[in-house]
Parts: sequence; C-alpha cells; structure tokens
Amino acid sequence: DNQLSSLPEELSELQLLQRLILSHNKFTEIGDDVLKLPELRMLKLDHNQLLKLPSLEALTLLDELDVSNNNLKQLPDSICHLNRVTKLNASHNSLTELTPEIANLFGLQDLDLTFNNLQKLPSGMERLGKLSTLYLCNNRLTALPDNFAMPALRELHLGHNCIKELTRDQLLGLTSLRVLDLRENKLDQLPDDITLLQMLERLDLANNTLSSVPCHLGLLSHLRSMSLEGNPLRQLRRDIVQRGTEQLLKHLRDKLPNPPSSYPGFGECTKHPDGGTMAEHQQEPQQQKLPDKWQLRNSKQVVYSEKASTIPDELLESASEAQVPAVDFSGNLLTELPQQLSGMSGHVRELTVSCNRITQLPGYLADYSHLMFLDVHANRLEQLPDLSQLKFLREVNITHNRFTSLPECLRGSGSLELLFVSDNRLTELDVSLVASWPRIATLHINNNNIAALPPALGNVTQIRSLLVEGNPFRVPRAAILAKGTNEIMEYLRSRVVPDKE
Repeated sequence: DNQLSSLPEELSELQLLQRLILSHNKFTEIGDDVLKLPELRMLKLDHNQLLKLPSLEALTLLDELDVSNNNLKQLPDSICHLNRVTKLNASHNSLTELTPEIANLFGLQDLDLTFNNLQKLPSGMERLGKLSTLYLCNNRLTALPDNFAMPALRELHLGHNCIKELTRDQLLGLTSLRVLDLRENKLDQLPDDITLLQMLERLDLANNTLSSVPCHLGLLSHLRSMSLEGNPLRQLRRDIVQRGTEQLLKHLRDKLPNPPSSYPGFGECTKHPDGGTMAEHQQEPQQQKLPDKWQLRNSKQVVYSEKASTIPDELLESASEAQVPAVDFSGNLLTELPQQLSGMSGHVRELTVSCNRITQLPGYLADYSHLMFLDVHANRLEQLPDLSQLKFLREVNITHNRFTSLPECLRGSGSLELLFVSDNRLTELDVSLVASWPRIATLHINNNNIAALPPALGNVTQIRSLLVEGNPFRVPRAAILAKGTNEIMEYLRSRVVPDKE
C-alpha cells in the first residue's frame, strides 16, 4: 500500500528473504535481476499495473504467487520452474491464453483465473494431479479440453462463460468434484452422465437455456444445493423449483421411469476411470491406514470421512506436525471439533467439517488468521464464533443449519466473497450487514423464512449471484425470481424510496 513504481537492485542481495509483498503499488514492470531470491516462499504482486512478469526461474521454492489485478496478457513460460507452488492467483487480468507450461506446476492445489479473456484451456491440464480448486469464472470459454481428468479436483467454478456442453469423457475425469458452478453459460441440455459426479454437493446451473434436467439427478445422495433459476424449464413447474433443493430432488426421484441401477454412476455397467466399474469402486472398503506426517506434508491436506464420532489422535498429531493447509473432516458424526485443531491455527487455510452433528464451533477459530474457506454445512449450528479478525476469509458455507439471522460476527469483512446460508431459519435480512462486505459476489439465502426482501438490497451492486426462492415473501413475484439475479436486483432498486432532503 505505497506508491512504489520501482525496486532497488539491492533487493537481490537479500538471499534469505522468504516473503515479498508488493501489493497495491504502481509497478508496471519488475526487472529479472531483482527477483533472484532462491529462498522466497511467497510473492504478492497483486493490485499493480504490471504488463508482464519478470523471469521466475530462480524462485524454485515459491509456494504462493499472487499476480491478480494487473494488466497481464500472458504468463511467462518460466512459470514451469515453480513446481512447488500450491496457490496461484492470476485473476482480474487480460489473459487471452495460458502457456502450456502451467501444466508443469505439479504441486498446484488452488488456481484462480477469474475475470480474464481466456477462450480455451491448454492441453496437459490433467497433469495437475493435486489441483483441488479451479476458478475460471468470467472468461470466454466455450468448452473444456477433451482430456480433463483431474481426480483430485473438488471445486470447479465456470460461471459466466460461453460453455455449450459437457461430455462423458470430461465427467469421468472429475469424480471427486464437490462443487460445480456453471451459472450464466449456454447449456441447453445436461448429459445423462452428469450423475457420474457421485460426490457432488453443490450444482449451479442458473441462467442457462435448459428446458429440462435428468430425473436421475435426484439420486445424488450428497447434493445439497442445486440452482436452476433463469432457465426456460418446461418439464418442471416453477413452484417445484422454488420449493428448494431437497423437495426438487425428491420430485425428480419420484419421476424416475427405471430402477436406479440403470443410470450412469449407479449401475455395474458404468466404467470407472481408474479401471473396473463405478459400482466396484463404491464397494471398496473405506478403512485405510492413517497417513503419516510425511504423506500429509506432501498432499498438503488431511481428509478423514469415516462416519466416526471422533478423529484419531494419531492423525491429528501428524496433521499438526505436517502443518497441512487444508482440513476435511466432513461426513462424520462429530458433535464438536477436536481440541487439537487449536494448535493448527497458524497454517490452516481451508476447514471443512460439513455433514456432522456439531452444535457449536470453538472459540479458537478466531485465531485461524490464514483461514480462507470455511464449510460447516449440514450441522446443527445456531451461530458462529467471533471471526471478525480473519482478514483472508473468502467463502463461508453454513447451509442446512439453524441460523435465524446472518452471522453478525462477519460484519465488515473485507475479504468475504461467497456466503451460503440456504436452508436455515432466517426471518429477516439485515441489508446493512450485507452492504458491509465490499467484495460480496455470491449470496444464497433461499429456503428460509424471510418475510420481506428489503429494496435496499438492490443497492449492493457487487452481488453477482443472489438466490432467494423458497421464502414466504410475495414480492418480488415468482416470475421475476425466475429471471435471475440481474432482474431481481433491478426490481429491488426500482422500489427504493429516495431520502427526503
């Protein structure tokens, strides 16, 4: 946060430097010689005016690179030397294509390329074997690569593009996917093979040109949120769509003409990408030897989903020693978080404890200073602990809980972009709280008990995705809700009463 436009050459003499933060300055270029810093782990160049990046080949130990909010038209081929990078943010630039060398970032876990001008992805992306989160929203993509096998990918965000279809081969390579965002594309139909995504929890298809959806979507047991607003659906009545995901999926199941085993992903005839059939893989025993700290350090995440009431102490100890940035204890029977997690506050960036029986989150989460992603959906929570000091918190999912209001502890969060509060017990909406989030882009409050939608919400113009159906208010009318976020926001703004002078 200065007005720097150049760096001293002496910077290259800091051979032990590990963190270099040059955000919010006025750099248009940075010389190649300056960044010969072999011990550098973090480089933040975001919010500058860079037209190109310097050579990166000396930064072989780099773990995190942020070049977002610049004027970059391409990433350099020297990016291939960053084989230890786990997080790369190049969003909000002018990228028209990606160098194929990006496929050599074998340690990459989180890639953000939103708000660029990408028309296609390079071949070889399937080599990113550890990639778990991929943000590609707001580009010009018309299709995904034919070979798009990413077995570790958990979130794929493709909203606001020009994608016309998904193929069976693409879906076969995405069987670990939990979140698929296809909002604002040009899909006119979904392939029957969409149910190959057996682990899917959230599916956003809003504002496409779908006239129908496959009935066997109702068989996806993990699916908790499906958005269909803004589609010209002919085979689903509007009132059914507005009842919420749970009722919609039940309606689809009731319409199935054939037994479940006859549909992709549920029958013995469906081939699995790792060989054998989907059914065989689903029947494989889940109990495995616990990973040691070296394995956890290499994978950079700890995952334990065994329908267990406690997490093994051995696993927690190893995860703490490995300093894993991601913790996933979803799909258990936990009533509280283990106390040992308090010792991981310095390194955990993603915490997922969805689908448990948790009634209260511990206060030590206030110390999770690097936390960016919090998913606690499908628990028994009524409130969150104080999270006001979490300066990097980007996404919070509290759907399917017992909240009666939006979490006040998030007021003024400067980093919050996505908030999911569907299927709770909200009775009103505090617009002043929503307006206090300068970066809020996604707000889902559908299937609550909100009696009135405040017109002032329309003035929170940074919102790009708003779901409000399934509430008892009568205005806006269902016809307006069906047209999507833009129409809803315009309608609300038109009803704002100007202040009297």
